[in-house]
Amino acid sequence: MDLNKHRRYSDAEPDKEFNEFYLHYAERVFALDREAVIGTDPFALVDGFYDEALARTWASNKLFGVRADLQYPTYYNVDRDIAHPTAFDIAAKRGLAIEPGTVSEILHDMQDAACFEVEVQTKTDKFLDMLIDFGEPGIRGFLSLGWDEGEYFGTGYYPAVEMKKRLQDFSTSPPEGQPGSISLDFTRLLHEGREVSQLHEWYTTFDRIPFGQKRFLVLKLADLGGYVMAQLLTKLDRHPCYREIFVRQYEQLTGGAMSLALGEDIRAQVAALLALIPDKPLRLTFEQQRLRT
Repeated sequence: MDLNKHRRYSDAEPDKEFNEFYLHYAERVFALDREAVIGTDPFALVDGFYDEALARTWASNKLFGVRADLQYPTYYNVDRDIAHPTAFDIAAKRGLAIEPGTVSEILHDMQDAACFEVEVQTKTDKFLDMLIDFGEPGIRGFLSLGWDEGEYFGTGYYPAVEMKKRLQDFSTSPPEGQPGSISLDFTRLLHEGREVSQLHEWYTTFDRIPFGQKRFLVLKLADLGGYVMAQLLTKLDRHPCYREIFVRQYEQLTGGAMSLALGEDIRAQVAALLALIPDKPLRLTFEQQRLRT
């Protein structure tokens, strides 16, 4: 009987789950007439007072409590919740798909990596690159997580900062932090929620703000229609997917009203030239400084 103490009413622990169950049904059970109950179908009898909606609420509360106490993730895609390296190895040997294939799966796996703290930095680096490969949906997906520059994974790793660095590496725009740089566009998108709140405040007091601020407000409202994202996509010109994906997304965001002068696609020629450069070329010349230049 000691093993089933949780099934007994307790005055010492009034918040016990069994107490709540007992108090809800006790009056109905004790009101049953013994003679009438004998020979009655027990399922039909209980159906008369069983509260299915309340039972579902209790079950949901129990799951929430267990999840909170054990710090489980807030949601599950059961077929993707394999966080331990051994589980990945076994899945790979069985021919199961272990790589995320959509933006939602990438975001899910990235949150799992942060939650379970298994190879966080290595996995997040890969996931950030995969999100960038998707272009606008991937970048929007990252922004939806609400991770700003202060989000910290430990070991000196800040995911939003790393995302910004990766975008900058794929761009010929000015260096990070300078006007016109892709990093500044990404920072604006990170803080878009705060800007929207500020714009709403200005809009409600539009008739009382100075003319200069009214002009600024109009320009900012224009940015909210995807202008900043469109500009960011145009600056990913070092990425292999630039022409095939990012330019098309840019044209969709601008409604075709603005086109890009791309010039001739010389990627094949560049690749052919790179193939002609030998490994460790500095060992083959006496003019190393000029070669570096």
